[in-house]
Amino acid sequence: MLKKRYRKAQFIFELILLTIIFSLCILIGFESQNLDLKEADKITSIVADRGIDSERGIKGKTAKIFYIKLKDLDQRLTVFRTFRNYDALVQKINIGDTVTVYYYSYIYPKKNIDFTLLQLERNRIILIHKSEYEGKESFGIYVGIGGFIGTFLFFVYSRKKYFKSKKY
Repeated sequence: MLKKRYRKAQFIFELILLTIIFSLCILIGFESQNLDLKEADKITSIVADRGIDSERGIKGKTAKIFYIKLKDLDQRLTVFRTFRNYDALVQKINIGDTVTVYYYSYIYPKKNIDFTLLQLERNRIILIHKSEYEGKESFGIYVGIGGFIGTFLFFVYSRKKYFKSKKY
């Protein structure tokens, strides 16, 4: 009897914990949407270098990234694309071009990434739009929604095991 109560309490605790985790995923995803570029760091400078490089992930895997180095900024600005299609960026952005860049200055010590590039403009023409960053960050919303659905299905499937009604 006590063991059954313990299992029931553990089941409820796990459901609550999963609900909190997936809620945080959705919240973080929504906060990354509709960025206000007025709140981001902004710099207008000359391109000193640009190209494609490798990024070390947390698990040691490497991925291709596009980077840009400006003369008036010590760190590189980086862009990650899921499909790694950077050739158009390399062709559009030339060394010596004057560009305006909006970025977040997060420094990741375990990676070789410096700053996260949000939007890049040259001659008031947007070459990298902030919606690309926002779309990539919306992944948390999809994980959270999928997690909620999975948790609900798990609850429906397992509820008979933990919440059987006693027949007298």
